[in-house]
Amino acid sequence: MNPMFDFSPKEISMIQMSLSAIAQTTQHAISEGVFPPDGFIETLESVVDKLNLVVEARIENDNQFEAIVNSLSDVEQSLQKIVSNPDTPSNEYN
Repeated sequence: MNPMFDFSPKEISMIQMSLSAIAQTTQHAISEGVFPPDGFIETLESVVDKLNLVVEARIENDNQFEAIVNSLSDVEQSLQKIVSNPDTPSNEYN
């Protein structure tokens, strides 16, 4: 399976909320004078950036899918005409 789709939207939301909580806690700790281990902030930022790329790619994919579905509305309309009146002459374009 495409790794971009291994997580459900709910799981992605959970990961984003968790990362946000970690970032807020880290910011609070730093403001209190407690510093995280070396590389922690950079790693957290990297994970957030990668997750954002996945989210953006999924949004783009969803938008493309929606555009395809919307473009097929004329096919659905023609099908409904044929279904509602099967005696209507039809050609390959309707």
